[in-house]
Amino acid sequence: MLYRRVVAITLAIALPVFVLTQIALGAVPSSVGLVYYKKKNFAIGDWVLYRVKGSNQDGDKSVDYQKVAAVLEEDYQGERCFWLETGYGRAPDTLEWSCAEISQNAFEDTIAYLRPNFYLRRLQTFTDAQGVPRVAAVKTFDPRMPLPDFASRRPVIQESRWDTLDTPKGPIRCWYTKSVRTHKNTRSNPDGTVERGVESTVERWINPDAVPITGIVREREHKVYKTRTWPIGKLSKDYPEVVNAFDDFTTELLDFGKGAKPRMANRVQDARDQRAVNIEP
Repeated sequence: MLYRRVVAITLAIALPVFVLTQIALGAVPSSVGLVYYKKKNFAIGDWVLYRVKGSNQDGDKSVDYQKVAAVLEEDYQGERCFWLETGYGRAPDTLEWSCAEISQNAFEDTIAYLRPNFYLRRLQTFTDAQGVPRVAAVKTFDPRMPLPDFASRRPVIQESRWDTLDTPKGPIRCWYTKSVRTHKNTRSNPDGTVERGVESTVERWINPDAVPITGIVREREHKVYKTRTWPIGKLSKDYPEVVNAFDDFTTELLDFGKGAKPRMANRVQDARDQRAVNIEP
């Protein structure tokens, strides 16, 4: 079955900047990884709409739509923050929605694109029986532990150049990049060691001066899932990687504009009966 990617948290991911971020806490993940953090390129009320086409090794295909809107600003625990709402679904007029609150301090951080979750402050976790969006505080790190090496998250840029794309909004001049990022996780067990990895090759066309919030005009991603296992006392290099699966996604800009009103952010209530959500920065 094809995983229904959100152009983030899967446009989610969570490989910020080059693999769009996803946070799988609900049916509609946060779009925190989509925001263009090198400068604030939007005003409250700005929105952007994408079409996301997906396929996998089994021949499964999907077409989904994602709308991202900046809908509200407020102070939260001494920080100026904004609420980002995400709509996702099979048709633009029947989207399901979620919301997340993000600190505007992210725009002062030169590596915020490598650690967007670091600036999440509150995240919708569910909607109660009365239809009220309930949100929980977000904890992105344990102050007793050192932060991870964010520099290691930088993708390898293989190609970059100027390009112009035809879009429903007319021709848009873009900065094109092709990049590769590999993430591996290694676990030991009584029988040996298992290494699981994801290699993502992403082509992205971006113009933050033309497209609000995300800057993204188009993206193509090829994601390969691999494993390698080796027994105790042996070297990993003597055992080949095995490709388990792959996903292909194409994300295309459909529209953007102004005038978005909050659907959820102005109605949220703290989920005081829930613990803070722990998310890696």
